[in-house]
Amino acid sequence: MNKLDSYSEETKKQIEYFLENSNHERMSKTIIKLFFAYLRDSKEGLSVDFDDILYDVETLINFLDKTHCSIQATKSDK
Repeated sequence: MNKLDSYSEETKKQIEYFLENSNHERMSKTIIKLFFAYLRDSKEGLSVDFDDILYDVETLINFLDKTHCSIQATKSDK
């Protein structure tokens, strides 16, 4: 049984609308940026080198995102 089968028709329509009308790539980036902005503002009491940790993790996420975009562009060119 498909998990979506247990949802009401209205819920299914809302999920479908969301999937068809949302910019998932932008949303992902926005959520990541929001998360890091929150962490930067809330870092009091955290590890002394937390700025370095945030920078390293954010740099890695940006690298992976750009690499993914590059790979997708290469695939679409073929």
